[in-house]
Amino acid sequence: MKVLSIASLSALAIVSLMACSATRGGDDSGSVQIAQKDCPKPGPGGLLFWETVDSVIAGQTRLLTPGVASHPGSFEPLPSACLKNLKLSVPEAGVIEQDESGDYTLRILESAPLGERIMLSATYRGQSIRARFSVYDPDQSPLVGYWRQEEGTCDEMTIIRELVFSADGTFSVTWEPFEAYKDYWGTYSYDAESGELSLEIESGNALALGAQSGLIQLSDDALILGTASFGKRFEDVEECRAPFI
Repeated sequence: MKVLSIASLSALAIVSLMACSATRGGDDSGSVQIAQKDCPKPGPGGLLFWETVDSVIAGQTRLLTPGVASHPGSFEPLPSACLKNLKLSVPEAGVIEQDESGDYTLRILESAPLGERIMLSATYRGQSIRARFSVYDPDQSPLVGYWRQEEGTCDEMTIIRELVFSADGTFSVTWEPFEAYKDYWGTYSYDAESGELSLEIESGNALALGAQSGLIQLSDDALILGTASFGKRFEDVEECRAPFI
C-alpha cells in the first residue's frame, strides 16, 4: 500500500482545526505573540519545514512545525508559535491559521491549483525558512506517493525499496534508501485510461539499466509492471519485476 505523503512525520502532521486567526495565503502577525527571547535559538544546520517537494491532498490541514537539520534526514523541531511573516507564493492555494496555543497550521483549499509548485515562506528569529509543496487529487493522480517492492520477492540486490511519485510530476527510484539519497530521478506522466507511464530520467547517482516508459496496471493498491521498467543497477543481475505496493 502506498503512503500518500513524502514529508517527514516529525515535520508535518495532519491536525484538527482549532483556528483563532486566519489569512488566505499568509499571516504576518497572528493572534498569539511570543517574544523572540522566549524562542530557542536553532542549533547548527539549516532551517526547514520539510526536505523535499511535498505532495498534499486538497482539503488537508497540516501543522507547520519548523525545525533545524544538521544533516540530511535529521530534524530537531522548534516552536511553531515563534514563526513570523508566513506567506504562500500562490495565495489562493491555502489558508494559514493560528490556534489558541499559538501553533500555525496550513489548510489547503479544495480549489487550490493542482500540480503547481507552491512556496511556503516564513521567518524564525529573523532567519528565513522556505518549503515547497504541490497539491493533488488522489482520484486524478493515483500514482502519487511512496511505493516499494516487497522483501523476498526477488534477489535482495534488485528490489526497489523506494519509488516516489510526486504531485509536481517528478519521480525518484532508490534501491537502498539512506537519509536523503536517491539512485536516480526525473519527470513522469501517466495516462490512467491507457495505462501508459512515460518516464524522463534527468540525473542520478547510479545507473538505471533498462529503465523505460511503457504500460503499467494499478490493481488492488498495487502497481504492476507491464512493458514499463524502472531498470536495474548491475549488468549481471535480473531486474526485479515484482509488483509495487
